[in-house]
Amino acid sequence: MDNLSGIGRYEGRINGRWMLFEYDAKNNLLEYRIDDHFPVKEGQYALQLKVSDEVGNEATKTIRFTRNQKR
Repeated sequence: MDNLSGIGRYEGRINGRWMLFEYDAKNNLLEYRIDDHFPVKEGQYALQLKVSDEVGNEATKTIRFTRNQKR
């Protein structure tokens, strides 16, 4: 990624399902708030973020996590 050109596009998926992420340019932060579209059950998940900058460089990162249901 080119640190000088800024983020051009981003896409976030959880277990292959597109989720609406928000980008905070001031803090250089991508964020997803768990909502009704996120599976409620406990389990293993894979978060995949694909980000490209304004000149077309692209990076993809996959992060695995476990979600525990609230008690």
